[in-house]
Amino acid sequence: MTKKKVKKIILITADILIILGLGFTSGFFYLKYSNEKNKNLTTEQRITKYEKEISKYYTLPVGDKASMIDLKVASDFKKDEVNKEFFKDSSDGDVVSIYKTSALGILYRPSTRKIIKTGPLQIKDNINASIIGKKADRDAVIAVLKQAFKNDIYSATEADAKTPIAVGGTVVVDLTGKNAELVAKLATELKGKIGNVPEGQDKPADGTGVAIYAAPQATGI
Repeated sequence: MTKKKVKKIILITADILIILGLGFTSGFFYLKYSNEKNKNLTTEQRITKYEKEISKYYTLPVGDKASMIDLKVASDFKKDEVNKEFFKDSSDGDVVSIYKTSALGILYRPSTRKIIKTGPLQIKDNINASIIGKKADRDAVIAVLKQAFKNDIYSATEADAKTPIAVGGTVVVDLTGKNAELVAKLATELKGKIGNVPEGQDKPADGTGVAIYAAPQATGI
C-alpha cells in the first residue's frame, strides 16, 4: 500500500470518528434538554405526552382517563406482593400509566421511549398524596408515611414550596373533602394542623386526594 493511500485512509477514519463524536454529543445534549424540559411539565401534561408516545405502539383504552405513578425508586414497587410480577423489570425513572376502569397498567421507560410491560394491575383504592416543602422536610414526611400510613397512601409526589413554610406550620389539606379521618391522623402524626392550601402555594393537580405542606419542626418537638 502506498503512503498516499495510507494517508487517505487515515483521513477518512478521522472524519468518521469526528462525525460519530458530533452525533454522540448532539444526542447527549438532546436527551439532557428533553429531560430538563420534562421537569417543567405538569402531571397532566406528562400524562398526555407519554400517552402520545405509547399510542404509537399500543392501543390505549378509550374513555378511561389515565393516572400516573413515577417509579423514583423501583425497588420499593418490586416489594408489592400483589403486583410484583408487573414491576419485576422496572427501573428507577420508569413511569406507570394506570387505567383504573380497565384495570390496566402500562410500565413505560421515557428515557428510551419503550413499553416495558402491559397487563392487569390491581390498584389499591386509597389515596394519592402530594408533599410540598423543602427536601429535608419532605423526607421527614415520607418517613412517617412509610411507617404509619403505608396502607392508606398509594403513592406520593413531591414538589418544592413556592415560598418558605414557617417553622411548625405543617398543614394537611383534604383536597376532595372525602378523607377527613386520614387527614386528622396525618395532622396528629406530623404535628401539624388541618387546613386549606396556604396562601402563595400551589394546589396539586387533580387526582391528588391529600396535600401535605411540610414545614420544619419547631425546636424541642
